[in-house]
Amino acid sequence: MSQDSPTRRTPRRAHASTPAAPASPRQPAKARKNMRLDQGLLGAAREALGVADETAAVTVALERVVANRRAADALRAWGGRRALDASRLDD
Repeated sequence: MSQDSPTRRTPRRAHASTPAAPASPRQPAKARKNMRLDQGLLGAAREALGVADETAAVTVALERVVANRRAADALRAWGGRRALDASRLDD
């Protein structure tokens, strides 16, 4: 390039740790991820969950993990195993 011509720069992509824009009330924020997953396991999860594509399989699986954690935390807050003890149902 000659010194008279301006230097062309291509825009840089956002870094992976850059926070995503806030989600709208109707649609949650989404980020593109690049992961190495076992294709056999992913296919089996997709079939077991009854979803059409791999992204849906990962999303549903993550939602279920979070729901299970919340349920376990609520159960602990209610007294753990004692909360489900049949002898306490008549109290």
